[in-house]
Amino acid sequence: MSFEGRTYSVVMGSDVDRDGMFLELNDTTLSEGCTVAEWFYSDVDGSMELTMYQETIPPAVLAWFRDEA
Repeated sequence: MSFEGRTYSVVMGSDVDRDGMFLELNDTTLSEGCTVAEWFYSDVDGSMELTMYQETIPPAVLAWFRDEA
């Protein structure tokens, strides 16, 4: 997804230690990229939790990320 000159991508994976799955939101504008947020789904209780690693994620990008999760 491109938004206001920045490029974002998502990565899905399994987390054995936390017993669930995650979806990472990465800002891939720069070549090294960085994770800016994560949705985590717990296999233990079925809950989903959003962790934001940056405070300045645009609301439109968060809405897109929520829909992807």
